[in-house]
Amino acid sequence: MQSNRLIGLDIARFCALVGMIIVNFDVVVVRAGSPSSTLADLLQGRAAAMFVVLAGIGFALGMQRLAQREAIRRTLIRSAALMAIGLANMAIFPADIIHYYAVYFLAALPLLWARTYLIALLAATLPLLFVVLTDVFDYEAGWDWETLTYHGFWTIDGFARNLLFNGWHPVVPWLSFLLLGLMLARAPLAVPAVQMRMILGGLGVALIAELASFLLVGSIADPELAEILLTEPLPPGPLYSLAGSGWAVCAIGLCLRTAAALDRLHIARIILPAGQHTLTHYIAHIVIGMGTMEAFGRIGAGTGTEALIWAIAFSPMAVAASYLWSLRWRHGPFEGVVRALTR
Repeated sequence: MQSNRLIGLDIARFCALVGMIIVNFDVVVVRAGSPSSTLADLLQGRAAAMFVVLAGIGFALGMQRLAQREAIRRTLIRSAALMAIGLANMAIFPADIIHYYAVYFLAALPLLWARTYLIALLAATLPLLFVVLTDVFDYEAGWDWETLTYHGFWTIDGFARNLLFNGWHPVVPWLSFLLLGLMLARAPLAVPAVQMRMILGGLGVALIAELASFLLVGSIADPELAEILLTEPLPPGPLYSLAGSGWAVCAIGLCLRTAAALDRLHIARIILPAGQHTLTHYIAHIVIGMGTMEAFGRIGAGTGTEALIWAIAFSPMAVAASYLWSLRWRHGPFEGVVRALTR
């Protein structure tokens, strides 16, 4: 049971990784004014949300066996390492998510020992807090929407604003996805009945949020209010947070439910290493994948279909690289570095 549970989570990480690769390649390849691929549109904001929920599950499961002092020490070191890696990555890919993770983990650290209802209350409050912040601060500050570039990031004000409120994955409200992961880690995820509740419950929540957004946006004349009711990640309104949470829970439940079957078909053992090396592949798809695109002059010069082809070509190579690496080493290159630091 425990083995299937871990396999399912690694499969889910692999699926979220592929989804993020599809979305990120679409962001950098598609020329201004050209449509994204349908798949990239569907995964926009969903794959990353699933990634953060899984990070919350992994964070809670990894820390629950440690003494409190050791959990704090490791989290502080890991967050410092992720912040350094993420800020370095920002020089190549401005939509980096790694440096946000550093703050998510720090913010969630005290909640590892909190009651579940307090975590749920905070997770529900953050999306509503985002709406309040949009009335107090200018959400569009720093953004050039034509080029999707953020000006002033390397200033104190710009960095804080981007990190906490109006960046690609701001703490308010994106921390709610990590908190959802903390709560899921407390459930018996290996139990089939729990997995089915995740699949059906997550799907129900996601569909309700998507339908509510469709109906409300179509009936509201105020464009600013309509924008906050969309299920798009920019801006991340409450219905986006609800939809992203629902799709993530549903997808993770599906991965847990099908893990045993995939293992019997020998598919799981091939893709599992890639699901365990997600930090390495996140960096690789930017440095190697996007670097190759730049060498061919395809950055900002292609179509949604071309971006999808790049993603489909890169993902199997990532699987093969991780599988071959795992024959010799247990942890991926970047995972090994972070692990060595925390040890």
